[in-house]
Amino acid sequence: MIEIQGHTHLMIGVGAGLLMSSKLGSWGIAMTAIGSLLPDLDHPKSILGRRFPLGSALGIRHRGWMHSLLGLAIFSYLTSLINPSLAPGITLGYMLHLLADSFNPAGIAWFYPISKKRIHIIGIRTGSVAEYVINLIIIFYITSLILF
Repeated sequence: MIEIQGHTHLMIGVGAGLLMSSKLGSWGIAMTAIGSLLPDLDHPKSILGRRFPLGSALGIRHRGWMHSLLGLAIFSYLTSLINPSLAPGITLGYMLHLLADSFNPAGIAWFYPISKKRIHIIGIRTGSVAEYVINLIIIFYITSLILF
């Protein structure tokens, strides 16, 4: 399966966290970054999946419920139970991960389990020139937020 690379998700999360830092605070930046990686807990080779192999150990299929609005709702709710002030960052990062995966040819099943139809917006392949250009734009953006 073709997938967006973890560092791309992480950069999107950090960039969004920095952009929203006046609302989210410094913990919000970290939570947005973590939230941007959470949907891939179901993949044993993902950034978080290598450290916490729970998803793959339980047999959770990659790009199943964790890559849907159901997964977003569950993780947002659980975070709000643990610490409500961290939920906005986790939710934003998670949502951006889903959106980014929608730009990949494999798409995601946004409405799982109601519908398993995968939706994709455009076909940016992992490791393609387009993904690297997007990464460079995000790096310049993050750098400008930090410096200016």
